[in-house]
Amino acid sequence: MAPAALCGLQVPDFVVNPPPKSYWLIPAIIALLQALPFLATFWLTPPAGQTYLRVGYMPEDMHAYMSFIRQVPDSGAFLFENRFVTGDQSGRFVLLFHWLLGTVSAVVGMAPHWVLELSRIPLIFAFFAVLWWFLEPILADRRKRLWAAGLVGFSGGLAGFFRPLAEQLPADGGKPFLVSTWHLYGWSTFESLYNPLWICAFTLLLITLRRLLRPSDDGRWLLDWGVGLLLVVLWFVHPYSAMVAFAVGVARPVAQLIVEGVVQKRRLLGLGLSFAAALAAILAVAAWPLADPVFRASSGQFFGRQQLAVFWYPVTLGLVLAFAIKGGVHWIETRNIYRSSFLGWIGAVVLLHTSPVINGYHFVPYLHLPISILAATQMPGIWDRLWDVDLRKTLAAVLMLVLLFASPILVTLESVRDLEARNLVPEVFVEMTSAMAELPPGRALVPPQMGMLVPAYTHHPVWAGHWFLTPDYWSRVDQYAAMIGDPGRQRALLELLQVERIRYLVVPAKVGDRIASALGSKVQDRLPRGELELLTLSW
Repeated sequence: MAPAALCGLQVPDFVVNPPPKSYWLIPAIIALLQALPFLATFWLTPPAGQTYLRVGYMPEDMHAYMSFIRQVPDSGAFLFENRFVTGDQSGRFVLLFHWLLGTVSAVVGMAPHWVLELSRIPLIFAFFAVLWWFLEPILADRRKRLWAAGLVGFSGGLAGFFRPLAEQLPADGGKPFLVSTWHLYGWSTFESLYNPLWICAFTLLLITLRRLLRPSDDGRWLLDWGVGLLLVVLWFVHPYSAMVAFAVGVARPVAQLIVEGVVQKRRLLGLGLSFAAALAAILAVAAWPLADPVFRASSGQFFGRQQLAVFWYPVTLGLVLAFAIKGGVHWIETRNIYRSSFLGWIGAVVLLHTSPVINGYHFVPYLHLPISILAATQMPGIWDRLWDVDLRKTLAAVLMLVLLFASPILVTLESVRDLEARNLVPEVFVEMTSAMAELPPGRALVPPQMGMLVPAYTHHPVWAGHWFLTPDYWSRVDQYAAMIGDPGRQRALLELLQVERIRYLVVPAKVGDRIASALGSKVQDRLPRGELELLTLSW
């Protein structure tokens, strides 16, 4: 008898019944496609005087991550500072994923931006390993499981077919469509997997949901308390994913009461106590950073009215939604044991992403996964009926594949095209940032667009640099332009430099002499770089 059986433990299906080798083509192809935008920054020729930022996903997010990650090799930090603001702070950001990547960076001696970019590859494979395990009790049929993994990895909506047409419409007609179907919202799992943080969070969420979604009470309360522990970990990896887990945990028994007319009281009590303990731990830890004014000022923007409506489902989910509805109806008719669990899961996500109170767009990425699993229950039968020697059925099968699986190609092409809009910066910004990386740590006042780079590639905090992490960012953008460009605002500039104890000031070279003259003996050194000049100050 196997040792696991002697201990009364169940050997995971992943071990005794692993996926076929062809299964691993799914994460391999995804990793390859998602590397293309990053590789394109090397092979595309930028316009004269500009250069591409070497990131394959949204630069604003990736550079924010880098600013935290690099604090581990820089100083061994576990509690992170927000380096997109120059105010006094004690370092109170608890970010487990960033700390892990920072530790890897410190141990292997690899630059944080390379660790972050390359982390996507093992994380994608880890996600699909956990996905196979997650699907085991839900889809016992291996063929359906393979379809589910394929749909999760590659399926998408129809928006990519229409976006080029929408760009030609007047702003009143085309802009709402382009904004609401934006691939960076993560309408498909493929889109979400561009972001390494999301992959890690999705993986932990699947582990948590396998326990939360189980249809019956097995009496193993210790595992319920394990869910509570996972929720705490998940919160400090990615709070939005933890919120989804909490919401699903609440919605599942409600859905069970609606659909089945029963409530598993003992199970509800066990999970309720686990949730309460997890929430108490999260609130206890989360309350401590709020005492720091920098953390409090830069961790807002959770509440807001940016939502995404279900109106967009026909184009953002497309054919996979139609098959999911068919699968859901079949589950209800056949009284599938997971029907209540999936109703609670999907219902919770829909309520979250349509919320006009908590910026619901953050929760769109959690919808495609359960929809794809439901659709997969119908795919073998649909495929068997279509894949026939009959020409019309064969053409229908090909059309179905195109409508289901063209999205990753379209999204990849759009991501490469986005480089022109999101990844191009003046080359002098990169050169000046590289020069600043060699200087001792100090607070910096730099052009706001350059301010996104400095905390990511150096150890200097900046006064303005990130739309989310810099409080009143857009106001500061305007203030920088006014104080630097208008001689009448020079007094305000000098006061800001003194109050914030700015050590490094980057200004256009054409105003360098004027500002250096006003600062007088406070200027220790001047370093010209093309159209910019760096003034090193002492106070």
